[in-house]
Amino acid sequence: MTGAAAAYVSGLFFVSFFTDIRKLLLFAAAIMVTLLICRLRGLKRADIAYLSVFFAVAVVAGAAYHTFCYQRVTSYIGETVSYSGEVKERRDYDGYKSSYILDGKINGTQHAKMTYFGETLKAVRGDTISFESCVPTAPDSDYLFDSKAYYKSEGIFLSAEKVTGISVTENHSDVIKNLLIEYREMMKSKFRITLGSDCGSFLAGMVFGDRRNIDDSIKTAVYRCGIGHVLAVSGLHISIIAFAFMTLFSYLHVNRFVSFGAVNLLMLALVIMAETPLSAVRALIMTNFLMTAQLFRRQTDGMTSLSGAVLLICLFQPFAIFSAGFQMSVAGTFGIGVAAPYFVKDMPSDSQLQRFTRMTVTMLVTTLMVFPLSILYYDETSLISPIMNVLIVPLCSVSMLIGIVFILTGGLIPILEIAGLLIHIVLFISDRTSQLRGTYIASGERTVAILAFAGAAMVAAIHAIYMNRRLTAAAATIACTVIFVSSAISGYIRRNTLTVAVLGRGANAAIVVTYDGYADIIDLSGHYKTPRYVRKYLMSTGCCNVSSLVLTENAPSQYTAYLDALDFTDVNNICMSGSDEVMDEVKCYGDNGYDMDIGVCKVSCRDDIFTVDYNGDRYNFMKSGTESVDGICVYYGRKKDAPSESNSIYLSKENNNFEIIPKGNGKYSIRRL
Repeated sequence: MTGAAAAYVSGLFFVSFFTDIRKLLLFAAAIMVTLLICRLRGLKRADIAYLSVFFAVAVVAGAAYHTFCYQRVTSYIGETVSYSGEVKERRDYDGYKSSYILDGKINGTQHAKMTYFGETLKAVRGDTISFESCVPTAPDSDYLFDSKAYYKSEGIFLSAEKVTGISVTENHSDVIKNLLIEYREMMKSKFRITLGSDCGSFLAGMVFGDRRNIDDSIKTAVYRCGIGHVLAVSGLHISIIAFAFMTLFSYLHVNRFVSFGAVNLLMLALVIMAETPLSAVRALIMTNFLMTAQLFRRQTDGMTSLSGAVLLICLFQPFAIFSAGFQMSVAGTFGIGVAAPYFVKDMPSDSQLQRFTRMTVTMLVTTLMVFPLSILYYDETSLISPIMNVLIVPLCSVSMLIGIVFILTGGLIPILEIAGLLIHIVLFISDRTSQLRGTYIASGERTVAILAFAGAAMVAAIHAIYMNRRLTAAAATIACTVIFVSSAISGYIRRNTLTVAVLGRGANAAIVVTYDGYADIIDLSGHYKTPRYVRKYLMSTGCCNVSSLVLTENAPSQYTAYLDALDFTDVNNICMSGSDEVMDEVKCYGDNGYDMDIGVCKVSCRDDIFTVDYNGDRYNFMKSGTESVDGICVYYGRKKDAPSESNSIYLSKENNNFEIIPKGNGKYSIRRL
């Protein structure tokens, strides 16, 4: 089972690399090395043939899915079509706006899933929403979130735009799911009313995987501590529920088949209320494998169950391999269920200290398993995750179990205050710890991510060849050392390199100039989302100090937005456009503009043109329609007259979020973010 799953997933990755010759060659080399190792380890030709069959089947299945499903659906992008689909998921937002995931047909023939965002409709899950006409587009991805990859892993390849003639047909075909979702919303409301906004939202995140109402500063704190996985319904949640309730039923002498069915219904209900994420589905399938083996008194192990779950999911959803959550879930489960037991099996566990050491090593191994993926997908990667998981996750587990008992009893048992107390402790420790320098590293450098994956491949190869724990541990230590040293060197180089980042959504933008560990921010357009882009950039680059924040549009509202977004950053000076000071700590500049010295360059504002001057080279940022000046001109705002000069850059939906790195003598390079 393990070999079949590995070969099948490898085949799906191979298909995904067909469009990039460099990745294809790299993957082919990895396959050749793997086969060589297999021969060295004495794998028989029949076994290699068996693995080759699964690999070939995956290649054919993946290619067929890409050709006859993905390409056919995406061929409608940009066309005007009709569409009718059943509501599979609905999420409501402020301002009577909602997003929907629909499963239906284009022009009555081509099956396709589609997302739609617009005015809230009187449609619930199971109802049908129809469009007389719409223009499908690819799911919108940008610097903040890669929606295209996320929805692709869910089998959703289109978004509905320019919709006309909307109609709703009430089918009442998904009554049970609607009732579960309504009950979830009621329980979330009770969590927040009883425990307050922060603790209640955090408990809702742990129980239901809903992080939308959790404050960004809280999420940053828990992720810096390495316990962010408690906010995603996955193996931790499913295993806690299964273990707790199977133990309870055994004490009550409930028939084991009845217990199996009851626990399955409970886990399934939780997965549905969490909107069936792939990580939760994987955990549910894997837990069922383990429970079924115990039910029929059969032997199984974590690796076999994990492989079976991964193989089953990929058979039905080939693009699941693109899901970051699924990848993290599989890597973490492999770490805690396979790799960690291998390394700690001979460690003593008689005393409390020995048990603590054993648990810490288990968490360390698990952290190392997900470390390359953490660097790839997150802005920051925790360095204290093993210790914090040992100290804090038990508190989270107890509070989560209390929350589950609360929702099972309909809130009749007043026990939420206990969970609230534990969550207060968790948030307090997370907040204090996350502000310590050196407990996390910024993950913005692609070189570090490449080295992390190369190191993981090296460790896996050494283990496969020698099958020696000490040698494998030594290889992992060397790999981690190289990664940390390279991260420090990259940070040092970035710190001493002047960088001008252009961030934001399309024509709405902000400039972030970084040098010597400090950043200067100039918000050009005053869009309410721009502070989120700045926050992400500063976190990914490890910059924690802002010399000056300049607000040019919608200054009062942007002032509040930036203070919230930069809560983990020290902001020294704030400037607003205008002639009168509106706050004691805020400086204002008028028509005469201002000048600021930033290390080796000067930033100035004259006639609404913001200029970064580096050794005589000028980088100008101005509104669309403004007459060009000497130097590089970056235009933002609503498009008026597109600049035709070679020294002009016009910001748009596709052309934003990049770094300009001056080289001197009029030369510069651009790095896409």
